[in-house]
Amino acid sequence: RLVGSEMCIRDRYLIVQIFIRFLYGCYCSSHFSESKILFGWSPQLVKEISIYAGWTVNGNLAVVGYTQGINILLNLFFGPVANAARGIAVQVQAAVMTFMQNMQMAVRPQIIKSYATFDLSYMHTLVVASSKYGFFLMLVLTFPIMLCVDPILKIWLGVVPGYTVGFVRIMLMIGLLAVSYTHLRAHETRSNL
Repeated sequence: RLVGSEMCIRDRYLIVQIFIRFLYGCYCSSHFSESKILFGWSPQLVKEISIYAGWTVNGNLAVVGYTQGINILLNLFFGPVANAARGIAVQVQAAVMTFMQNMQMAVRPQIIKSYATFDLSYMHTLVVASSKYGFFLMLVLTFPIMLCVDPILKIWLGVVPGYTVGFVRIMLMIGLLAVSYTHLRAHETRSNL
């Protein structure tokens, strides 16, 4: 429970956020003709938004169940050492994947632009090329880590928990596969709309 100065900080933050939202609303409604507030009820629109939100929640629950379920199962059957090893492996994978996501983020505006202008052949070329280059760049980055993971972990951690080397290699292979189909999966989703 918040008391004293913590409550004042929270309340001030809320007031500032509401004020900023109000200013954005005033600016947009005065400068953009398509930005007007209309009060109404559209059952069809509510149904579409609910379906989309339902699938999004379903997908997010699956991801949470997957990640937390693995942690619970590792803890139950293999103990906290295996859970710690997986945690370290996830950190290594996240560091490598951040680099790859930044590379793919550079390509995404061109893919979206070509899709919006109905230049689908160029979009296909970009999607396939970014997936290929992403895979090879990830391979160049992860292959040395997979080969030298034991000395790297000893330098980083000092004492390496059991199972860590195996988990790091598995997580890097999973990341390698994920990079190769990220744009392809996004393209498949858009083409089915």
